[in-house]
Amino acid sequence: MYKPLAKRSECWKKENGFPPGAENPHGEIYHSQSRCFLANLTSQLLPGDKARQPSHIPHLKEAELTGRCYLHQCTERGAYKVQVEGSPWASCLPGSAIQIPGYYGLLFCPRGRLCQTNEDTDAVTSPPVSLSTQDLLFQLSLGLAGAPGHSLGKEEREEFAEAVLQALVSRGGIERCYFHSPSITASLVFSVRMWKSSDCQGPSVGMLHRALTLTLQKQPLEVYYGGASFTTEYSK
Repeated sequence: MYKPLAKRSECWKKENGFPPGAENPHGEIYHSQSRCFLANLTSQLLPGDKARQPSHIPHLKEAELTGRCYLHQCTERGAYKVQVEGSPWASCLPGSAIQIPGYYGLLFCPRGRLCQTNEDTDAVTSPPVSLSTQDLLFQLSLGLAGAPGHSLGKEEREEFAEAVLQALVSRGGIERCYFHSPSITASLVFSVRMWKSSDCQGPSVGMLHRALTLTLQKQPLEVYYGGASFTTEYSK
């Protein structure tokens, strides 16, 4: 949103993120729900600043602003929260500049650019999550093929999304607590968010995501709904 789009700089592509163990002093998060924000956040101080309080170090707020990638979540139309690596979700009032716990500097909240439609708000109905190094937020997407000309209304798609999720849970023998906010588009693309809730007992969500992806590539999922049969075409 605020920096020239160069190769491997897209915020919404998880593969552009930092490799494990790499320094990430600006707390950037590359994810499908990440966007570019003007910020000068840093978790590091200059050697001469370590004995001073952050509020007494002028250059921390005056440092050059640049586009950084952070997770965002729509809370209502025109309103959203942001998350920086290792920090809790923070309300981001459009047009304001906010401070993030654990970081020095500021993050600017753009006005009139994010969460402008009800669809954006509907897309994030799950409670805020904290992205830890072990249990990151993943998204599983499946394309479905059914009978030619078969269309579903909005309520039918909601029911169908639950049916697909149940088939997915049954296929993998996985606890339901790993899956959140299932949805399906009019073009029959099913998506579900995956993270490990505190009440989940089992392996990391990353391991489950990889296992499910491999399983679905080898053997497509077949789902019956409304008297019709649907089969997954791909997963990612």
